Amino acid sequence: ERIENDPWVEMIQGLSVDITEGTLKQICKELFQDTNESQISTQMTRRLSTCLIQAGWKRDGKYSSGPQRNQGRFVRSAEDIANATEDAHEDYDF
Repeated sequence: ERIENDPWVEMIQGLSVDITEGTLKQICKELFQDTNESQISTQMTRRLSTCLIQAGWKRDGKYSSGPQRNQGRFVRSAEDIANATEDAHEDYDF
């Protein structure tokens, strides 16, 4: 009840259902497409991390290889994906 609603949470919930995992930088670039990687500050990543958790995402360790090596991995819960899919279908009259 005491947590303020952050507008980023709604933006996260509006992400495409195709995005099921990623690093903070990847998700930040998806949300704010005009943002360069050099513009992503520690403050932004901390806020985004909190908002992802509030939106139902889970922190799932770190990537162990590839370009994301040692970066935190966030995954979208199956329930969140199902809800997003249902919301997308509400826009259509079947």
